[in-house]
Amino acid sequence: MKLLIFRLALAALFLTGWALRSAAAESAVRQIDMGVYTVLTNVRSERKVVSWVEKFDLQRRAAQQLIGLGDEQVLPLTVLLVEKDRDFDELLSPTRRPVMGYAPERLWVQSVGLGRQPMIALSLAAGSSDAEAKVRGALAMWLLSSAGVAYDHWVVQGFLHLFGEAAIRGGWITVGQRNEHNVGVLKNYADDFDFNLERASLPPALAWLAVRTLAIRDGKWNGFAGITRYQELAATGMPKERAFAEGTGLSVSAMNAALRREVRDNSYGVVRVTSDVRKQHAAVAAHPATTGLWDLNRARFFVQLSGADRDEALRMIDLAAQELPPDDPGPSEVRWLYALLTQQPGLAAESLTKAIDLGTKNHAMRLQWCMDVINEGIRSSGGIIIPGKQAVRAADLLAGVARVYPESLQAPRLMASLMPSVNPAREADRRLIEKARERHPDDTVLRLGLIAWRWRHGDLTGASEQMEAMKPGPDDTAYVQSYLNWLRAQLDAEERLLAVEDAVSRGEFMEAGAAFNGIQAQNPLMPATMERYRNAKRVIQYYNLTVRARKFIDESQPALAEALVVDLEKVDLPPALRSRVEALRKRLPRPSEP
Repeated sequence: MKLLIFRLALAALFLTGWALRSAAAESAVRQIDMGVYTVLTNVRSERKVVSWVEKFDLQRRAAQQLIGLGDEQVLPLTVLLVEKDRDFDELLSPTRRPVMGYAPERLWVQSVGLGRQPMIALSLAAGSSDAEAKVRGALAMWLLSSAGVAYDHWVVQGFLHLFGEAAIRGGWITVGQRNEHNVGVLKNYADDFDFNLERASLPPALAWLAVRTLAIRDGKWNGFAGITRYQELAATGMPKERAFAEGTGLSVSAMNAALRREVRDNSYGVVRVTSDVRKQHAAVAAHPATTGLWDLNRARFFVQLSGADRDEALRMIDLAAQELPPDDPGPSEVRWLYALLTQQPGLAAESLTKAIDLGTKNHAMRLQWCMDVINEGIRSSGGIIIPGKQAVRAADLLAGVARVYPESLQAPRLMASLMPSVNPAREADRRLIEKARERHPDDTVLRLGLIAWRWRHGDLTGASEQMEAMKPGPDDTAYVQSYLNWLRAQLDAEERLLAVEDAVSRGEFMEAGAAFNGIQAQNPLMPATMERYRNAKRVIQYYNLTVRARKFIDESQPALAEALVVDLEKVDLPPALRSRVEALRKRLPRPSEP
């Protein structure tokens, strides 16, 4: 009996100690805010954490310089840096099940949420060169997904190779080192490889060579500007080969010739890029993190894992939210992810709007909200009609995104789609679209946005004249052609309504009717235009009633004429039509005296 009591006491002591250690570990979670990313860690040694963050930050700044990204353009990243491999395994454990009796492949680093809410998780204990290469790869993919364009798979693959071998020493970034494996592969297939943009991906060695050829020109680092411009043009619907030629300055055939020439000449020169990233030393300071912040980001990581239990993720989100201030956009951001991944559009829209209301800094979410507003306007109206307050708010958000990505076409094109609904027109919106059009003069959406702006600015004549010259481009998508046809119908309706209103004011009701009959009312009209259309329709109908009343008088049917005149006297009529009714009243016999 004493032995049993002793064992129970030991067990209780062990459990109490485990609970205390867990609580201590949880309370020891620290946060390092590095501006464009945040590190959350339970690593006890602050010296080790600072050393890791300094090395990661140096690589981050080097990659940003090579890609050409400013800090303000980068999507906020969260890094979960844990103490031991066991801690890392626990983060992944819900999705790391044996397959057919075999243990899953050992992971050192896991990144999720690229292009939305990026995260990287890793264990500080994973110090192998393989783990370091994977961290560098995850870092590069995070930055590429932040660039405001969707890069082709071969671009990402090629840059990962280049950056993975780059060296940062002194005031230089050395890039373009010869990769013997890739060189050997290319030599064996030099006559067979084909740089084909329509393929889903390219062989890794060819992707490495292609990015290297485009980014290094004449022995200097040329950067990503040409590649990014190609991707932006392709995103507008332009055929890829044409977009590639306009963006990079090389046709696909010229690119193939350049690639073969490099392989034949064995000319894989290294370039040194002048850099001051080592001087841009950012202070690394760790501060205690709240339990709510740690739990929320565990949930953010967990919900984005393939195979995760989404309901468990929602429970984690709700628990974390209880520990955070009510004005923190984080829970709404993660609920939005949960709703997207579980295909709940209503919850997704509600969560995204709340995150926007609470001031999320995530540019991808801001863009998504604006796209959702435009898509909902199209879905609910059949045209491109967005409620005025929503349109103005979306335009303000897009202006902020455009300042962050000044070379990107996405925000200006979305802004151009909003222009019919932003009334009165704002000069800042026009300047934003005009600036993008200077770089892309043939973009149909930008041209339509400027026409819509001119219309909303009160220059209907100028807008109509510009619309006359508009024709669908060969590369325009169905949306662009729909926008063109819809806007053309809006301007036509405006001109015809002005003609109707002018004719009514002059008492020329037959002329007004002829102009009115040409309006395409089946094409969804803007709310204010539709109200004017209804008013014009009522006036034409009232005029037709006066014609009938006069006919009844001429046919000696005064009772029928009297009934129509009485009804017309009860409604609000334009002065010219009121005069017609008064004239009809005078032609009717007066009621007999009693």
